[in-house]
Amino acid sequence: MSSNSTRHEIPFQSDTHWVGFTCYDLIMPLFMFIVGAAMPFALSKQLAAGAPHRAIYRRIASRFAMLWVFGMMVQGDLLKLDWDTLRPFTNVLQTIACGYVVTGLMLLHVPRRFQAWITAALLVGYWLLMTLVPVPGLGAGVLEEDRNLATWIDLSILGSHGYRHSVPSGFTTHHGFFLPIMTFLMNTLKVHGSRKER
Repeated sequence: MSSNSTRHEIPFQSDTHWVGFTCYDLIMPLFMFIVGAAMPFALSKQLAAGAPHRAIYRRIASRFAMLWVFGMMVQGDLLKLDWDTLRPFTNVLQTIACGYVVTGLMLLHVPRRFQAWITAALLVGYWLLMTLVPVPGLGAGVLEEDRNLATWIDLSILGSHGYRHSVPSGFTTHHGFFLPIMTFLMNTLKVHGSRKER
């Protein structure tokens, strides 16, 4: 690869703007896949070693905090120490943090037979919310860039602190909460199935 190559000359090394898919778009799902697939092994090992739930909760909380802060340092302008430019929810590290907490608690307290049902309910519920809930000024079922329920919720909660990812024709602000949880749970279910087959 030439040192003079740019991201514009190599399409697979950049995100698809809105519609489409490139290899670059696999990075975030792969991160979530790795974490979700590792969680059943990590939690099972801790429980087998006799670790109390309180210790596991502390570990989950500390990792959540570290991921969240690192995410704000990378893209949330935390190091500028300027409240006006602070962006609390910006990137893959924070979506992993959300999925890690919810999935960890579910693995600890929800019987395995219910986990598939919860995953399916989240998937269907997310689809229903995005397609049926009316957005002020837009109506229901609008899934355009920056014109959908996820973006409206993001901007309604975070206001001027919502993450604005600049692109040639506008900006993208939405970061899903349900999607990383569903990705984590589907991976943990696959791990459970593989361990059971053995």
